[in-house]
Amino acid sequence: MVHGLNLHCSGNTFARMNYLAHCYLAFGNPDLLAGQFIADDVKGRKFENFPDAIRRGILLHRFVDHFTDTWPGCLEIRAKLRPHLGLFSGIALDVFFDHILALEWDTHSELEKTTFIQQTYETLSGYEGHMTEKRKYLFHKMVEADWLGRYDKIEGISLTLTQMSRRIPGGEILLKATDQLEENKKFITEVFKIFFPQLIYATQTKLDTFAP
Repeated sequence: MVHGLNLHCSGNTFARMNYLAHCYLAFGNPDLLAGQFIADDVKGRKFENFPDAIRRGILLHRFVDHFTDTWPGCLEIRAKLRPHLGLFSGIALDVFFDHILALEWDTHSELEKTTFIQQTYETLSGYEGHMTEKRKYLFHKMVEADWLGRYDKIEGISLTLTQMSRRIPGGEILLKATDQLEENKKFITEVFKIFFPQLIYATQTKLDTFAP
């Protein structure tokens, strides 16, 4: 567990892109899933404007991001990526980890991946009233193109990074990211296999501290 963490503000310059991991880390709880999904749009203490159950998901999302940003192995990967991807190394790592999670899915879940993804889309559709217009648009694009379902293919990762590169100022550097994934995939996978179980444990432990 990370101590001394200020969960009331986000220090990230860019919205996070590891959608599959955040959805998984809702642990089947619909309100946590909704909070995780909308969290990047909720700045500062605006999480207090949401129902308690969704608020916990927002704070959980911030905790997951902080844990990932400060975990030593993740820092090591980002250091490897930084000469090629600069400030976008963190965004790329989020996508890379979703790719590895998709490939390793059966290790972490008894629920078949396509079933999980469909249930995720159906659940989130019931929370559109809590989404900003931007988030609603993103959600509909996610379902239409099945973003969560394409993470297990390198072509899907490449498409995701290409689309992201068009939406973010300076994002064209992400066009190099797929090459970095293929070049470093063995190392990234080794780190993920150690990191993700620790993230699951830390998340489950921290979750109880968000109760109202």
